[in-house]
Amino acid sequence: MIRAVLFVALALVVGAPAVAQDVEWTPAALASGVLPDYSFAGYRWGEEPVPTPGATVVRATDHGVVPDDGRDDTAALRAAVAEAGRVEGWAVVELPAGKVELRNLLFIERDSLVLRGAGSGDGGTVLSIPVPMREMDQPPVLADLDAYLVANDKTVPTGEFFSPYSWTGGVIWTRAPKAAPVPEPLAAVVGGVRGAHTVTVDDASAIRAGDVLRFAWVNRAGPDSPLLQHLYGMATGLDGDRLWESPDAPLVTQEVTVASVDGDAVTVREPLLHDLRPEWSAVLAPEPRLRDVGIEGIRIVFPDVPYPGHHQEAGYNAIYLTDLRHGWVRDVAFVNADSGILSDRVANVTLAGITVEGRDAHYGVHLGDVERVLLTDFETTTWAHHPVSFNTGARQSVITGGRVVSPQLDRHRGANHTNLYDDLDAVEPSDELRLFTHGGAGYWGPAHGVGVTFWNVRLTVERPEAFAAPVHLGGVRDSSRAHVVGLTANVPVEIDYPGAVVEGTNRPGLGVRSLYAHQLHRRLARR
Repeated sequence: MIRAVLFVALALVVGAPAVAQDVEWTPAALASGVLPDYSFAGYRWGEEPVPTPGATVVRATDHGVVPDDGRDDTAALRAAVAEAGRVEGWAVVELPAGKVELRNLLFIERDSLVLRGAGSGDGGTVLSIPVPMREMDQPPVLADLDAYLVANDKTVPTGEFFSPYSWTGGVIWTRAPKAAPVPEPLAAVVGGVRGAHTVTVDDASAIRAGDVLRFAWVNRAGPDSPLLQHLYGMATGLDGDRLWESPDAPLVTQEVTVASVDGDAVTVREPLLHDLRPEWSAVLAPEPRLRDVGIEGIRIVFPDVPYPGHHQEAGYNAIYLTDLRHGWVRDVAFVNADSGILSDRVANVTLAGITVEGRDAHYGVHLGDVERVLLTDFETTTWAHHPVSFNTGARQSVITGGRVVSPQLDRHRGANHTNLYDDLDAVEPSDELRLFTHGGAGYWGPAHGVGVTFWNVRLTVERPEAFAAPVHLGGVRDSSRAHVVGLTANVPVEIDYPGAVVEGTNRPGLGVRSLYAHQLHRRLARR
């Protein structure tokens, strides 16, 4: 295992000449082509802007919402969403300016629907949620999770059971209206190569251009599986029994869109996450998901109550995105939330213009079991256990163009891989540095799989005099083949990241400010 340790004192390296402040440089990682292609993240693979569709408008005020009256507007909001569900084509549920009160869950369960307020800033829409989810209706998934936590004795040090709201649920919740059975495989995989776009199957007669398929990787060979070595880039030293205890359950999945079929060769839009081999993989039809759902122009405010502690959350969760393909959240602010955005089972969603503020929290923005999600143009200023998180199962997703105060760039254990932290300002007001610290239980194995990159992260320590030089940036015990490129700081730093390739620390003049934007521009220029 390579141990990447780099000592830097501002722009000076011992035994090497100083680098001029205005010299633009190109990282070797970019020139060599070893980095994955992250450019497929976001709505419509980043190829189209998030739309403002012409649509039938359903005004919440026509269904009984009265802003600023201090009354519960839940029934009126549900009625407006139900009315939008009967509209043909695009529908917009329009919220008025002023304060609207929501005291129970609001589900979005249809395609081509936008929940739109008058803006998240002054004079816009404030969605006030005065009670936590534990005082609201409990859908079956939360009851099932609660039972699982009890059955598995998942407790915090005080002996209390984990809260089911720690990573699940939100007051605004997207979901497919009916659970779907696990699909039968459409074909057997013959082969495919990580990063390529062509898959060979045994019989492609049931596959058509435009189909959305799901590849699944299963590990039936235990802890010494070649699949695990491929996922993590490590021949030995893999811990985490979740990686092999369920040999028939997918360890990793990838949703892809078929571009063309030629004989038994299937070309897909998205680059393959990993090699495909018959003993590892299956091709499945996907589960039903919503499409083209947007949430925008809202300031979501919870009461300023004390944070109860890690995994003891009461359920002040704002938005839970599930069962969604090609959607967005934009111009939304979260105040005093336990978690601003939680997400699972979504693909190609753009989160833009997001702010997280207020008291301590669990998650600011959580990218859970998701793929190709893009978080951009954002700011988190609250202290959170995980202000931004590539969580268990996240893949091919990008967090770029934002500002994180009290930063922790979380890679939550559990086969998260091929994710990018990009073009970020990280501001640390305290005397504690958590930049590379991550969450997740040890039974999920290493911190992350292959393909994780940190690109152009700019760290500012507000009290540099509190740190002895060089400042240690650690917090990673086990990982694989990460890249840390162009990290700069206002203090001398030491990067201790096992398995990582570290390049250009505290070296000014990085020629490509955003790797995501660079890759997207190059790909679109070739079309």
